[in-house]
Parts: sequence; C-alpha cells; structure tokens
Amino acid sequence: MNIITDLHKHFAQFDPTIEETMPFEVNDIGFFSAWLDPLTMPKMVPDIPYTDLSRTLLNNFAGTVIVSCDAATPAYYPDLDYIRLVPKQNYTVNPDTNFLLSFLHELSHASGHVARLDRPKANESLVEYAKEELIAEQCAALLMDKYGLYEQSRDFHSKYIARWLHHGEFSDKLAVLGETSEQAQIAFDYMTRRND
Repeated sequence: MNIITDLHKHFAQFDPTIEETMPFEVNDIGFFSAWLDPLTMPKMVPDIPYTDLSRTLLNNFAGTVIVSCDAATPAYYPDLDYIRLVPKQNYTVNPDTNFLLSFLHELSHASGHVARLDRPKANESLVEYAKEELIAEQCAALLMDKYGLYEQSRDFHSKYIARWLHHGEFSDKLAVLGETSEQAQIAFDYMTRRND
C-alpha cells in the first residue's frame, strides 16, 4: 500500500485535540553545529545513520546549518536555512527512531527553502503553517519508509497529521490532504534524487 494512502486512512482514529509531543527530555548536554556537508556530517552528527540515502539527502542540502542543543523542540528556521535538533540521548522512547524522524521532518521543511523548492512561507497564516506541517510530516513518513522504519513511526505520523488538520481548521480536509501529499511527494523526490 502507498505510504501516503495508509497515513490518510490511519490518522482518523486519533483525537486531533490531544497534543502529541516527541518523547524527549531537555538536558544540559552540550552543543554542536556544522554546515550540512556529507564529508563532515558523520563526525559532527553521529546520531544520523550514515548510509547512501543519508549521503544523497545531505548532498541536496548544501548550505543548510544543523545545530543540536539543549532546546525544547526541534525546529527549522527558513530565513536562516537552519535546523535545530534535540540530541538523540534526550529522547526517552525509541531514541534512534525518534531522533531520525525529527531530523527528517525538519529536513523536509528545509526542502521548501527559496533556494530549493520555494514553497510559500509558512509564517504567512495559520492555514499556510498547517499546510507546511502536513507537507513535512508526510514527506518524513516517505523518508522513514525509505529507511525501512515507517511501521515504527506510523502512529506518530498519523497523530501529527490529525492534529494539524484540526489546527488548520480546513473546511475540506480531503482536498488539503491531496494538495499537501502532492507537495510531500515533490519534496521527497527532490530530497532523494542523486546528484553525482
């Protein structure tokens, strides 16, 4: 079954009013920063599985800055092309899977940067923000499937999608899912294309 189709069927069983957060703790564990560079990333960000897929992803994001620090949540800052991550050791449940999921979600946001796919800025309105969250999460689900980890993250993706469909207050949720899943597929294709 197509991953996006599976997510669209699965999210309806979750209550969108319940805030679902990633299971991590904030600790004083230090700081690292690096340009996303496939040659330096294994040393700078050892928590990311370094595979052919990882090299392809990183090659497509030259110039993006990644920082891991004692932050409350992961985030992407499009004006700076900057990803903030919570370190893997701060995750209390499935740290390997949840760290990778967070990284791929934020990297999916970075695919929309003006230098890449140039999606509308998510800070223009709540509707645009919600759509961007839906795009990033559906793209992250596709990427998790590519890593062979979709089944482990399926419930989280579904809850996240249900929550943002609720927050966006969309009158036609199916149309929004169709639109954002198309954009997620475009992002996925961009992120996984080889440039060698």
